[in-house]
Amino acid sequence: MDIYEKTSNHTIFLLSILFIFPASTVGIKAQRISSAQAKDFAAVKKAFEKLVDAFDKRDGQAIVSNFAEDIVLVSPRHPDADYKTLSEGFPEIYAIPPKTPYTPRTIIEEIQVSGDLAFVRAIWIRESIPDKKILYKEKDIELWQRQKNGEWKLARGYSYGFEEDFPLTPVTALPKSERASGKKTRSNLAEDIKAVKTQLDKLVLAYNNRDLETTMSLYAPDSLLSHDGVADTAREQTGQAYAKRFANPPRFPITISYQTEEIQTSGDLAFARLIWLVERNSDRKVLSRNKDLEIWQRQKDGSWKLVRGIGFYLKTDPAVPAKTETQSNSWRR
Repeated sequence: MDIYEKTSNHTIFLLSILFIFPASTVGIKAQRISSAQAKDFAAVKKAFEKLVDAFDKRDGQAIVSNFAEDIVLVSPRHPDADYKTLSEGFPEIYAIPPKTPYTPRTIIEEIQVSGDLAFVRAIWIRESIPDKKILYKEKDIELWQRQKNGEWKLARGYSYGFEEDFPLTPVTALPKSERASGKKTRSNLAEDIKAVKTQLDKLVLAYNNRDLETTMSLYAPDSLLSHDGVADTAREQTGQAYAKRFANPPRFPITISYQTEEIQTSGDLAFARLIWLVERNSDRKVLSRNKDLEIWQRQKDGSWKLVRGIGFYLKTDPAVPAKTETQSNSWRR
């Protein structure tokens, strides 16, 4: 999709719980899709605009009405926020007038829809008024899910702030991927979740064996990963980084593993919320922890490959949460 940019003269305010939403909508073109997918694409965009309008009006109750009941918002600056936290916090936050006026500049990078799941990649930029100084920039991936009544609501959101002037990578600049047609939505959720988890296990094994070919075979040709502190990484750059890393082993043996917070699928899209661990083999000391939202996509041959991701580092001293795994589309109540 092409990237479009639009500046609003309205004012928004930084959500102290998590991330910024813009006070303007953004024109965005879809890739070649079916008429049914086009309708869903338009519905997701409309739902996004409805949420934006609620933020513009500083209407805490209206904001919350756009959230799924099982919503989880994640950022490196705050504990994960659920519906209870957000529904109690928003009305209070938005009842307080802002101290510093500012305006948003919104960049929508991509929207994709399959089945009852959609993802939106976006950047929010907050500029002061009247000097237009950039006060804050944020990158996020939002997961929108169709509810039982047909409405689309925000269900998951991962975001992080950044200061660097990283270049954007238009989706149209990425290699083409042989994805599933999207004409048929599979209903065997358990089977799809198992298939995604199998790919994750395969990725871990290949990485620990320093097997570059197998590792990269699990990335879609048009994969694009976002991580706090670095520019977005396309598949070619990811492969180059792995090749360099595999050719230069660390001073001591390490093992990569992951813990599953949640996996859900719909149509030809799946998302996995994970915590990645790097442990020193000699004493099992955790050297790094990374919190990730990964989007996997079914390819034309039926296999699942990693297509998008966003993540950031966590502190290594807290105990890692116990492993949990969701194997149902719980938003469809």
